[in-house]
Amino acid sequence: MSAVKKIIKKDYFDEKVKRIAKTRDRVLFTLLWETGSRISELLSIRKIHVDFKDNTIRIKHLKRKVEGAERIVPISENLKVLIKAFSEKFKDSDYLFNIERKQAYNLSIAYFGTDCTPRQFRHSVAIDLVNSQVDIEAIRHLGHSRLDVTQKYLDYDFETMKQSLAKRKLSPS
Repeated sequence: MSAVKKIIKKDYFDEKVKRIAKTRDRVLFTLLWETGSRISELLSIRKIHVDFKDNTIRIKHLKRKVEGAERIVPISENLKVLIKAFSEKFKDSDYLFNIERKQAYNLSIAYFGTDCTPRQFRHSVAIDLVNSQVDIEAIRHLGHSRLDVTQKYLDYDFETMKQSLAKRKLSPS
């Protein structure tokens, strides 16, 4: 398993995202957190992929070679309101976001710190779901084709627990 430099905690995310003034960026990072998607998947979302009635969004699987592979992901009421307000401002574009992957990466660093890349968000969301005791099959809905890929988040959580226990100083009784 590859080492993850930093796990972004939900409280840290919430505090940082509140300070983002630009609506586009707040929508981007809230969507990244709520869906755990790859940044390239988010940047390929078209406005027609957002279902405001059902509070869902269709996300194309960009890593899968199967034509039309996608998943439907629920979004919160708060995110729905943000997306709706943001997307109505830019009626001339089919895409929700008109930025490049590198720009999204740079925004992530600017808002969240040098070790908070879009990939870190994906890992952090998965770890947060594991810690919230969400079923592993539901976590697999992040877009993994095989369960063993998703399983690595359980292994990471176990490693975190071992490291935490090793650092803990027990006083003799």
